[in-house]
Amino acid sequence: QKAEVIQAYGGGSGDILLHGLRCKGSVPRLRDCSWQEQEKVDDIIRHHADFCTHTYDVGVDCG
Repeated sequence: QKAEVIQAYGGGSGDILLHGLRCKGSVPRLRDCSWQEQEKVDDIIRHHADFCTHTYDVGVDCG
């Protein structure tokens, strides 16, 4: 599961599964508003999706 998420983000954009939601976004835009760059990759992805989608809406669309 983790590998699938990382691979999807590695492509830069597209459908990704986070917290059981189908999401669209790109990792660069997610990282723009992250305060947890030092966390391991899977945690970064998880936190970025939550933080950006629910707080800053930088183009990550989950539903």
